[in-house]
Amino acid sequence: MKDTFMQTLLPPGYSQLRYDLESNPLTTDEVMEVKNLAREKRADFGIAPIGTRIFTYLANKEKGLHFECQPFDNADLDAFIIWPDSHIETAYIVLNSNQSLLNQIFATAHEYYHYLKDFQKLKEFPQICSLSQVHDKRDQKANRFAAEFLLPAEALKIEVARLLTLLGKDSIKKAELVEFAAIVYTLTIQYALPLKAVLYRLYEEGYINDINLYIENYAFIKKILTESSLHYNKQFSELLGCENHYIDEPIYDLMTTAYEHGFVSLDQLENDIRLLGLNSEFLNSFVIADDEFEELDIADSLKNRLRDKLKFED
Repeated sequence: MKDTFMQTLLPPGYSQLRYDLESNPLTTDEVMEVKNLAREKRADFGIAPIGTRIFTYLANKEKGLHFECQPFDNADLDAFIIWPDSHIETAYIVLNSNQSLLNQIFATAHEYYHYLKDFQKLKEFPQICSLSQVHDKRDQKANRFAAEFLLPAEALKIEVARLLTLLGKDSIKKAELVEFAAIVYTLTIQYALPLKAVLYRLYEEGYINDINLYIENYAFIKKILTESSLHYNKQFSELLGCENHYIDEPIYDLMTTAYEHGFVSLDQLENDIRLLGLNSEFLNSFVIADDEFEELDIADSLKNRLRDKLKFED
């Protein structure tokens, strides 16, 4: 009954249980390295929320970084980052516009870490972001960086103290579950961080001891969040919706690669080909490939298009 109730309130496909934030725990040194990098890269914001401003902020801060949105049918594909030309210091973060804006923001911060730390490898292979399939330590660091970048420890400390004062509590551990849910909800809206990621931030910074207790009550916390959203309907709707008004110019050429790897349907691909006014024979050049993320290959036509765009932007 609970699940049915939640499904009527939330957009199709909305589930933050898929965020893999606990595999491959980081060492103390690795955590400090990630914290310092996140603090350095968000210095212009101090402790203020970045949220939806992440796209313009990174585009202005990193002149070699550009963004694209494209709908992919694969629910596990959140984003990927590619270098279209290994001779030019420019990369594209391509976001799955079928994911919620909350997801797109977190995936952007995740891929930003790879842009900063893995650029040499990215020049040979695109880096895929699947927040439900974190395979190695680099992705775990990228997830922690995204959480720290969007909600740093200093901001979390101030916000928790403020919210506890409003609730008349001196510790989160003394808060009732409904009160705890209200704190999590406020942080989710204010910092545009996925609900589950907020839970882990509170755990990582020592505000709660047993993360499993709160994960077990995740459905209830999400229910409180959704019911409370009536007071912040506009913000909540935007973050849970898929529209991203902060990025322009979708790359329809990505449909070729997306179809080859099973990310989009043939009907969707044909529709985009019609929108572009391309000859239907364009379909005949496709070669179906395996659906493994690690084997994603970016078509030469896409790389050429991105190179042309770079020349135009210069």
